[in-house]
Formats: sequence, structure tokens, C-alpha cells
Amino acid sequence: MSKLHSWLLAGGAAAIVCASAAALAQTAGTPSSIPDFSSGDRAWNRVGIPFLDPQTNKIIFEDPANPYKTRGLNAQGKDDNGRPNPPDWENPNFKPWVAEKMKAYADEALKGKIRVTPEASCWPGGTPGQMIFNEPLFILQTPVEVTLLYQRDHAVRHVYMNVPHSKNPKPSWYGESVGHYEGDELVVDTIGLNDKADLDNWGTPHSDALHVVERYKMTADGKGLRVTFTIDDPKAFNAPWSGVAVFRQAKGPLIEAVCAENNFDFFTGESYRIPEAARIDF
Repeated sequence: MSKLHSWLLAGGAAAIVCASAAALAQTAGTPSSIPDFSSGDRAWNRVGIPFLDPQTNKIIFEDPANPYKTRGLNAQGKDDNGRPNPPDWENPNFKPWVAEKMKAYADEALKGKIRVTPEASCWPGGTPGQMIFNEPLFILQTPVEVTLLYQRDHAVRHVYMNVPHSKNPKPSWYGESVGHYEGDELVVDTIGLNDKADLDNWGTPHSDALHVVERYKMTADGKGLRVTFTIDDPKAFNAPWSGVAVFRQAKGPLIEAVCAENNFDFFTGESYRIPEAARIDF
């Protein structure tokens, strides 16, 4: 199948599902006042990369001595206006094992090494880490499920509406997510996460005790989506902390974005190693 064919097919399917979801919501008696994140062919693109503190609007875990600076490419495809960004490994909220890992990342950055995010090297981004990658997101809504479709490597998250968590969910990259609406917000509660994914662009780790609560809300102008999340992981952090990611409206549809076929790093001139399964897991 050609990329153009896939692009058109994906777009048509997304539009049909979005329209069907809206119709289903009305016929099932779901209040019409719930926020609509999935109408038409609307997609969402991330604004920026680092997560921000919702109170101060400052970059979370940024090293004050080395302010974050976005990388960029010149006409030859070389990085000419950015720099590696070390995290604030001395943040008092880190448990010792987290601080040790973050210090290693900071030391590498100060030596000139550019950190590669998991999604860039074909690994799942996790929750909320999947949001750091600046590729489109589609949100499909029905009364029983909200589905988050990420263009990057076709990642999918399922949010089951108005149901409790399973008693013992099997740990996975995106965990088990349940949701409900509170006024104009979609609230998503996620547990059952494994400890493999990074939380953010710094590579901040977490444990299998991670509990994430996300709140999705439209911005005042109706053209943006603000996602505020709270991280609670007593094995990794001394206290819960919050971050925010902002998306802006963009035209869809989703296109093919197969990481294994697009694993070239323009900053280093090398190809990322593609994950390989060591054993069958089904």
C-alpha cells in the first residue's frame, strides 16, 4: 500500500469513526455538554517539548545553570543552534536512585551527548511520556471508551469510561486507564504501568508504583487542548508533582509513521537501533 493510499484511508477511517462516535454519544443518552475533542478531522499537535509546571509555567526539572535550548537544523541538516540539555539531578524531590540516574544523564549532556527519547528509537513512550513527541494526536470518543491515537509509530491508548480499575492489572507500557467527565474536563486515571518508560524528555525514571491522573481541557479560544497531569510514585519521588502539556489544533488525518523505517537521527548522522524481541510474549 502506498503512503498516499494509507494517508487517505486513515483519514477517511478517522472521520467516519469520529462522526460515528458523536452519533453514538447522542443516541446513548450521553449529555451533549461533555467536551468534544474528536469532532471532524481535527488533530492535536504538541507545542514545545518539555513539560511545564502548571503553577509557575517553568520547565520541570530544568537545570537553572543550563537553561533548556531547543535544537535546530541548518540547510545542511546539521545541528547549529542547540545544545545538549542536562537535567536538574539535584532536585530535592528525587529519591536517591532517581537522582543517581539523572546525574548520569546530566554528566553525559555536559560532555556533549544528545539524549534520544524512547519514542525516537522505536520504544513506547508510556504515560505521560508519549506526549513529549511532537507528532499529531487524535482523540476518539464514545460513551464507553475514549481512544487516544498517536501518529508516532501508531501508538494507541484505551481509556475505559465510568468503570473501576481492575483488581490487579498486568503491568504494561501505557497501563490501565479509566476515565470520567467532570464538567468540561476529561479525567483519566492510570495505574498498572511497568517501569520501562521515561516520564519526560530528560529521561526521568519511575517505578511500577506509578499512578498518573490526567485532565484534558479545551483552551478558552477552542483551538487548543491543555493536558494537566499529576505524578504519584512513592518509590521514585518524595511527593507528587504535576506538569502540563499544551496541544494546538491541526488538520488531520493521521499518516503512516513507522519508526522502524524512520530511525535516522539528523543530529548524530546515525540510525537508532530498532528494538528486537528476545522471546515470544504471546
